[in-house]
Amino acid sequence: AALESLDLSDNQMGDEGVKKLSKALVGCTSLTSVALADNMIGPTGATDIAHALSHFTKLQKLHLQGNRVTPAGAHELFECLS
Repeated sequence: AALESLDLSDNQMGDEGVKKLSKALVGCTSLTSVALADNMIGPTGATDIAHALSHFTKLQKLHLQGNRVTPAGAHELFECLS
């Protein structure tokens, strides 16, 4: 069975942890929901997430609340997902 939903909220992984996670998730194209709330993710981590998520054509939900994603990071996410 393919991974469709991933919730790693409240793990305090920060930008470095998200970078590693993003590399690991590139092949998970069946993801429809990703929750990474409250993980101390900053603009660098948002960029890493954006590049990984651009491969997920089925993604419907992305939860990043409670992180430090700046407007520039949010713009990067928007660009990669649209």
